[in-house]
Amino acid sequence: MDQIVHAWSGPPFSIRQAINVLAPSFSPQGTSPRFFNDWRWYKAICDTDDQFSGQLEKSYLSQVHNFLDYRYTLPAIDMELNEALLSHATAIYHNLFEMERGQIDFDPKKISGYLSMILEECLQIHPSTRDTIKNVIQTLETGGAVSSTVSNWWGRGQQYLSFIRITS
Repeated sequence: MDQIVHAWSGPPFSIRQAINVLAPSFSPQGTSPRFFNDWRWYKAICDTDDQFSGQLEKSYLSQVHNFLDYRYTLPAIDMELNEALLSHATAIYHNLFEMERGQIDFDPKKISGYLSMILEECLQIHPSTRDTIKNVIQTLETGGAVSSTVSNWWGRGQQYLSFIRITS
């Protein structure tokens, strides 16, 4: 619903970008959804760079696969495994963004190619999500009807981060 009411037609501003822009002047306080454990005492005052931005980024990268489908939450994995998922998802986004702006024609084979790479390289994805991606690929390649399982596949929606300004 957010996308329909408040359509966004611009480049994404990722969690990783937010962390890198704000560090070291700000320290992470929380996320929604919660994918980051903060073992600091809640009354601790941030007066120096506590390196939590780096820990938040590592936590995010180990959980990226969980942003793909709201229906499932899987264990954290090695960050490098999610780098391929981020790369392919970003390529799909940029391709669709160019299409929406009229810069290129919609090419279902290109999108299905990126989705196929996700299936081949990103084994960390939940099996049901994998099946849904296969259905999307089949729909793109055949031009057939969209399977009912596709309508159940959504990401996690918007993510929120909060930071505290470091006082020094």
